[in-house]
Amino acid sequence: MQEEKSLILKVIELQEKKGYGDGSIYDCKSYLRNGSAILDCIVLFQSHYFYSGDRKNLIPMVYKDIAFLLDKDISTIARVVEDRSFRINNKTVYYKSLFQEGVLKNKQGREICQAEFIEAIIDIINNEDKKKPYTDDLIVSFLQDRGYDIARRTVAKYRNDFLGIPSSHHRC
Repeated sequence: MQEEKSLILKVIELQEKKGYGDGSIYDCKSYLRNGSAILDCIVLFQSHYFYSGDRKNLIPMVYKDIAFLLDKDISTIARVVEDRSFRINNKTVYYKSLFQEGVLKNKQGREICQAEFIEAIIDIINNEDKKKPYTDDLIVSFLQDRGYDIARRTVAKYRNDFLGIPSSHHRC
């Protein structure tokens, strides 16, 4: 019990360091997996997401964060989450998808999750005039208005590689 309390305090501290802490961990006991410390730690760290089921509530997380919390090697974390999944909102989600490769920040310096950023790009493109689609530079401008500090090449990478959305020249 003392170990669990210590982990929860470490999770709250790391969440606050990333700008997401509100001092609470939602009750996620129904999602905890049979004593696996790594999966339990992920559930605790992402408790806001597990409570709501909304990807906008994901806290930016890399393997290093969980390795730090549990004093384990990064490769151990990667191996454990590789093929593990859970169900939320009638969808199967892989634990691996809760991690991100890099760290994105908004203008206030708060880390943001890739899912939040991707949804913003999708929203902008879905609301464009289909006869005159937005260029990546214009998408960057709209994202800056929403508080994201991001480069054009990053928008192009996410648009093309992650979303499979062609450039403005090919969308018209």
